[in-house]
Amino acid sequence: ELIAAVSALAPMDLDAALGISLIIPMIQFTRAEDGAVTSSPVGVSPPPHLHLVYGINEQLSVGRGVFVPFGASGNWPKDWAGRFKAIRSSLQTYNINPTVAYQVHPRFKFGLGLDVMRGTVAIERALGFIDTEGNVILGGAGTGFGWNAGARRRCQGPRRPSEESLTTQAHGGRDSALVFGALASFFAVGCART
Repeated sequence: ELIAAVSALAPMDLDAALGISLIIPMIQFTRAEDGAVTSSPVGVSPPPHLHLVYGINEQLSVGRGVFVPFGASGNWPKDWAGRFKAIRSSLQTYNINPTVAYQVHPRFKFGLGLDVMRGTVAIERALGFIDTEGNVILGGAGTGFGWNAGARRRCQGPRRPSEESLTTQAHGGRDSALVFGALASFFAVGCART
């Protein structure tokens, strides 16, 4: 998504998007033996995202995304029936995505980005000893690297406000004519092909 935003930006233009999603998980456990219900405390998990895009000149744009693509956590009372499995668990990932896009033709831009992903995991659970209980907290973290690429092709040049008509062509076999017949008005001349 960042590659598309970077490739669409005008020169010397800055675009920023900041957002947050409010995830409010509510989890219940019902013990089969006696039907006792245990609920986890309700909390808010707010995974944020930030995207910045800057058009350096007519051909070159850069961007950076910082976001949390995956994450979840769960907390249970310290004395619940499943405390030997988990009292608290957490999985978080953080992605930093610097991106660059270059216009090789007035109708075509190509973008390339790096993904730097950091992940953390933690679990706390109870340990049963002969006459007492204790807790153990296990955790880990790691960093991974990847890449992404995208291309953007403008199917037609900018339209003049006085232009009223649109010519559409769809190329393909018998089956594609059914699909393109319904979608043909969305494509410019020569852009809809199978």
